[in-house]
Amino acid sequence: MNAETADDLFASTHNLYTSRIQAIAATAASRPAQWLDVGCGYAHFSLEGRRRLPATRFEGLDRSESVDVALARGWITRAWKQGMNDVADAGERFDVVSLFHYLEHTQHPADELRAAARLLTDTGCVAIEIPNPRCWLGGLLGRWWFPWFQPQHQHLLNEAAVRRLFAAAGLEAIAVTYLMTDGGFFLAVAVEVCRLWSPGD
Repeated sequence: MNAETADDLFASTHNLYTSRIQAIAATAASRPAQWLDVGCGYAHFSLEGRRRLPATRFEGLDRSESVDVALARGWITRAWKQGMNDVADAGERFDVVSLFHYLEHTQHPADELRAAARLLTDTGCVAIEIPNPRCWLGGLLGRWWFPWFQPQHQHLLNEAAVRRLFAAAGLEAIAVTYLMTDGGFFLAVAVEVCRLWSPGD
């Protein structure tokens, strides 16, 4: 649903993509040669990544048809529709495995992080980005805070929970960054408008 709108929305967030790349590059021992973006959608992030890191091979994993569109556009060099464990079983390894706004959509985040860890090279890193349920904007907006996003968001994890999940997956947290994305108040208004105009539950 709303595929064109989502495509346009993700195409408008270049500053966010740039900040992700800079944060990961600052913690990595060297420029990544292989990067897997999990839950890549149409791969707008990978497109920006290719501009910033032209020597890096960006691959995308997504269960939807959007990953096929991304491959056809040439924004990723390989498309995966399998789970991460399947990719690891195939012998693939990556310097970076990114899970941007992916874990909160999954039933078992701990299993997903263990699978991501299996995909790493010896010096590789997992990068995640998730909504923070303890952020001040969430407290201010309450039920109008967009990242509640039920029923798509199944888990909202705070930093302590993420650190425990990382440790259980054999991963060490190198850096933690809190950031505020644009549009929080606009999205809150959109949530209320949708609620008022919705004919159903």
